[in-house]
Amino acid sequence: RRSPETKKTGQRAREPCKDEPTSTRHVDPLSAQTPTTICIRCLDVSPAGQRFCGSCGAELTSSSEANDAIRIATVAFADVAEFTSLSARLSLEQIKLLMDTVFERLYRVVLDHGGVVDKYIGDCVMALFGVPEVDGDDAARGVHAALAMQRALEELGPELEARELPAVRMRIGVDSGAVIAGAVGAGPQRRYTVMGPPVNRAAHLQQEAPVGTVFVGDGCQRRVRGLFRLEPRSAAGGPAYLVRGERFGGRWLAPRELLGAGGEIVGRGEQLSRLQEVFNHVVAEGQARALLLLGGAGIGKSRLAFEFLAAFDEERGVRRLFGRGQSLGRGVPFATVADALERLLHLDGVDPEERDQRFRRMLGALGFDESPRDLETLRQILDPPLEPSGARTSAQVFAQRAMDMVARLLDRLAARRPTVLVIDDLHLCDGPTVQLLGYLLRRLAHRPLLVLGLARPQLLLEQPQLVHAERVERIDLDNLDQQTVASLVERTLRGPAAETPAGPADIRELTELVVRRSEGNPQ
Repeated sequence: RRSPETKKTGQRAREPCKDEPTSTRHVDPLSAQTPTTICIRCLDVSPAGQRFCGSCGAELTSSSEANDAIRIATVAFADVAEFTSLSARLSLEQIKLLMDTVFERLYRVVLDHGGVVDKYIGDCVMALFGVPEVDGDDAARGVHAALAMQRALEELGPELEARELPAVRMRIGVDSGAVIAGAVGAGPQRRYTVMGPPVNRAAHLQQEAPVGTVFVGDGCQRRVRGLFRLEPRSAAGGPAYLVRGERFGGRWLAPRELLGAGGEIVGRGEQLSRLQEVFNHVVAEGQARALLLLGGAGIGKSRLAFEFLAAFDEERGVRRLFGRGQSLGRGVPFATVADALERLLHLDGVDPEERDQRFRRMLGALGFDESPRDLETLRQILDPPLEPSGARTSAQVFAQRAMDMVARLLDRLAARRPTVLVIDDLHLCDGPTVQLLGYLLRRLAHRPLLVLGLARPQLLLEQPQLVHAERVERIDLDNLDQQTVASLVERTLRGPAAETPAGPADIRELTELVVRRSEGNPQ
């Protein structure tokens, strides 16, 4: 086995041995070779039946078998700027030490964001998100990783200087879209990788990005808009967007659109009716309740919530508030509350002085007396210090003040009109926010407040006290049956969302393919 510290320029990344299974079976239809096993840690290909990866030592299993597949992936290219002139000033030993140090740091950043390093090409690194394992936010994680790479290079400066090495700056390009994933090559160099337009676009975007920045393509932009501050730029290969930074939590987006247009919701009529019944009860009885929509990635939680909320507009007198949990914010107290405040008051990109003015206007409009403590609590929710209020105030006291502040705000809002508080990705919320939800249901028990939480099933194991709390109901979203999936696919292919007309034979063939491959989740 070779550790990550021994990697050399031009070699593939390797991941230390893990306890959990790390492979997927691959049957190559294009060659006479026997079935192979792909290590999802280092992407090396081993003969079927081998227990451990021959390159990194990770345990292999035959948990699933699949042919080469078309997948939706996010590709990131990071390239050292002015490497030719930089290397001309260094000895060969210094060049290798420099790139080993840089690649080791970037390798860790990619792993921390759930990606894999596909390959090193000279002074360039190519990373993948969404293959060989898929998650629901691969594009966002790819952009987060690209920004983190730039920060890591800045932090690496003093260490390089101590070794008498120059600082390194990079250009990074990221794009998302359909690729074909599978084992490519021949002999010992046969490796799992991806090919397709997103790979080429990410490489071109990297070449055109200003030094020290991240460019994303149109395919990536469509998947992350609202989560990052994106500035349109002109590029030779098509639309490009300069990533100015993260918008904490982003904004509430409509359901992901298939082929650029939304379609009619199918197969969720019973669940939608139950949502409406619960809300009508909240309004009629004036009692706070929580409703959890539980289901796997792509099952339709956001779409169902969107259809439910679309029935309410300002004319009906229903206030809608939104917050979103994020994996990168789980260690930050009340990160989801901060996200909701930023959405409510449109604080993205606002300087501290203007932010405080909006806080004061909100408090005044809700009838609060001006209080320095209230203003300070709101500031700390958005930007929690390491010591919440200095050495004299404990974290517990800060948490209690924050929960009391949020409860008083919602109390005033719900007293004026029924309120729906939507928490998307509840399973990714920080602990204090989850505790806050239970606190709100108790304290605001006699207010028309509906807390609508969207979460994956892991919430059942991680937050059982919330799932089984009083006045909390859950709706489990199962996979759609084959007939419903077929109806959804046919409507999409025949409707205005279709970019090109499809004949009956094409529609039938594509419908059968999606039904077979989706297993009830046609994400």
